[in-house]
Amino acid sequence: MKEQGFSFTERVSFSKYLFGHPDIDNSVENIIYLPNSKDNDLHLFSNEAGFFKKEGTIPVMQIKNVSVEDASTIEKRVTVGRFLVMGVFAFFAKKDIKNELSYLIIEWNDGKFDHETIFEFQGKDAASRSHGAKKTIIRLMRKV
Repeated sequence: MKEQGFSFTERVSFSKYLFGHPDIDNSVENIIYLPNSKDNDLHLFSNEAGFFKKEGTIPVMQIKNVSVEDASTIEKRVTVGRFLVMGVFAFFAKKDIKNELSYLIIEWNDGKFDHETIFEFQGKDAASRSHGAKKTIIRLMRKV
């Protein structure tokens, strides 16, 4: 992968990809972003037992916004994923409450459609890791 231009030193690890990317069908645990010196896009890989599988890409030039929200803020939203799975019942369904959650939201356009791709961070340092990921992505966007 290094020969293909991917950098492991600048990688960003996410606890979980939730939804919002048109090429990724299901939520993915242990997803990482690896920058590529050839195009600087956000290349998303799942990482299981040291094996990397490319899940999707977000073109850096198409990113409109990168934000971080905490669990209480995101719980107030009726998410597209919940709505698609549950329909109108998404408004009434009880949501599982987890402590120490933070969400990174990348808003981007693929040239035709707008997307909101959401990653979840878990654990006592969830907020600092999600803000760190946001800063890394913003630094990458400034390079392009």
